[in-house]
Amino acid sequence: MLKFSLLLTIIALCLAVAACNPTEPPAQKRAVPTKNALNTEASRPAETANVAPKVLNVPTVNADNLPEAISSAEKAFAEARYEDSSQKQPAALEWYIAILLFDGGNSQAQTGLNNTLNVLIQKTRLLIRAGNLFESARLLQVVELSLVPHPEVANLNHELSRAKQAEPWQQKALALEKKSLILASGTTPSSNNAVAAYREAVRIFPDYQPALHALDRLRSQREIAALSLAKQEKFEAAFIALEQAELIDSKNVQYLTVSRHIQGRLNQVIGQQAVLANLALDGLRIKPAQDYYAQAK
Repeated sequence: MLKFSLLLTIIALCLAVAACNPTEPPAQKRAVPTKNALNTEASRPAETANVAPKVLNVPTVNADNLPEAISSAEKAFAEARYEDSSQKQPAALEWYIAILLFDGGNSQAQTGLNNTLNVLIQKTRLLIRAGNLFESARLLQVVELSLVPHPEVANLNHELSRAKQAEPWQQKALALEKKSLILASGTTPSSNNAVAAYREAVRIFPDYQPALHALDRLRSQREIAALSLAKQEKFEAAFIALEQAELIDSKNVQYLTVSRHIQGRLNQVIGQQAVLANLALDGLRIKPAQDYYAQAK
């Protein structure tokens, strides 16, 4: 009977966790030579649509078209066209560089170029942390091709290197998830499961969002399952789900809140059963009293 009860508990837990699973006209151009271009030959085939540029193609600016060039640069920046990803139409970066090639002391262009580079640096950082390695490498090369060496370039190169090291662990974790090897078990080594692989990715690159989001998702699924089971007063299964959530991230604020809620719900049910047992005893209903006490235990 005990084995049958345990089997029902495990089945209830599996069903509960499974239910929580989601899912400007043409202008003359001239080339600015490459500086420390990143090697993107190892990029995945699906990512080769936007090939990283070997040069920045900038329009020609002279005394006759300088006001128009400044206007075009400011318009491009206002429209969030920070760099020419298609290499067909100059964007803010190319226009500001072109202006400074003609008039190196132009303060308006200097400020504009600095603001543009800051935006590109931020976009690159977000792409790296999101795991978009190809596009982040392309944007980083664009920044390196500009005339102003940005102090954040070295940090971004370091983050990109870390993200490239973390990605194989992310792919391994996803493969293990498909095999339902989420956590270590009696038949699954402690290192050969999805949670361990995601953690290794985060260890290599602490800001690697794909792995961080995956761990959050796996923990949250088990918390939702635990809450659902506790609501049905299936506390044994609820605490198994809660224990799995704890194994994923025991310090998470949401996990701690859910844990306290379920423990409180259990105490409430125990208290109710004890009250019912006492009432039954007061009425000399011995058998119901024994049943209530057994449920409370």
